[in-house]
Amino acid sequence: MAPAVDTLLAGARATIERIAAAAATPAWENFVLPLAAAQDRLDRAWGQPASECGREHTGIAQIDALLRHNAMSPS
Repeated sequence: MAPAVDTLLAGARATIERIAAAAATPAWENFVLPLAAAQDRLDRAWGQPASECGREHTGIAQIDALLRHNAMSPS
C-alpha cells in the first residue's frame, strides 16, 4: 500500500505545483476540479484498506491490514 499512496501523494503535489504555477485566473475547471480529482484518488486508496479492516472477519489478515494502514498514518 505504501508505494501506491506515495505515488498518489506525488501526483497530488504535482497537481498543486501545476495549479500554483499557472498564470490563468483560478476557476472551477482549472483549480477546483484538479484538486478534487487528486483528493478523490487519495481518498479511495486510503479508504480501501480501512474498510477492509472493518469487515466482519478476524485473524492475521485483518491485523496485518490494520498495521499497514496505521503505518501510513501521519504521526
